[in-house]
Amino acid sequence: MAPPSDSRPSDKDCQAFFEALHNSELRESKPKKSAILSVIEGHSQRYIPKVMQLDLPTPLSTLYSSTQLEMDFSLLLVESTKVFDDLHLTKQQMGSTKGGQSKGKLCCYDARPP
Repeated sequence: MAPPSDSRPSDKDCQAFFEALHNSELRESKPKKSAILSVIEGHSQRYIPKVMQLDLPTPLSTLYSSTQLEMDFSLLLVESTKVFDDLHLTKQQMGSTKGGQSKGKLCCYDARPP
């Protein structure tokens, strides 16, 4: 009796399968991302959450420090000036358009109560 053959696919076969899976997604009218590709080198970039792909500044909420509650007003003004001097937003980060109207998600007006 012959020993059982190794039925595992080769690396080349696996890569061909992953590429075929990726290409099949491209042909669909509403492509669904295959979860297996999220852990395959060369295909995982598409699975990074969009928020992580954006070049956004650090949220202002991270600037909170309880020590600032103890500061006097003049020192607090100096600290706030430093913070805003270091804060730089590009038009792309703000979602600005040529018309000057903001369509981005950083607009503070959206967060105001009605």
